[in-house]
Amino acid sequence: MDQLLAMRPWKRRPGDSALIGGALLVALPRYGYNQEASRTLLFAYATISQLVLAYSARRIVTVPQANLVLHLTVLVCMGLQLLTVFVPGLRWVLGLELIDPYALTWVGATVLVSWGAAEIYSRVAIASDWLRKKRKRTGLDDKIGEVLCP
Repeated sequence: MDQLLAMRPWKRRPGDSALIGGALLVALPRYGYNQEASRTLLFAYATISQLVLAYSARRIVTVPQANLVLHLTVLVCMGLQLLTVFVPGLRWVLGLELIDPYALTWVGATVLVSWGAAEIYSRVAIASDWLRKKRKRTGLDDKIGEVLCP
């Protein structure tokens, strides 16, 4: 955990999920989804995307190895999240609404966009941290500072 917090790029991670969620709130009513359906889709996006982001977060700390338990956990939890939308009792308890299959494509697409952004970010964060460490080892930061600020 200390290694994760010590990496500078991780502390500046943008709120891509918040931006995508906000875009959903704006776009869904324009495509004919009422407030309850939009809330349900946003709930599905928020819960499922957090599960998928576990894969990108692992890359920040270490080189990920095959992890069957993680894959099974993510799949089971995704199934449970979808059950909250399709099982009437769970829908009632959570205040959700039954959504059509086309609406699930919205959820799937936004989860993929969010996961893709996190993957790109994690790879950039790793590369920039590696470059920063390499410059520090070679003393290149000091040389650049002398040239820019004599």
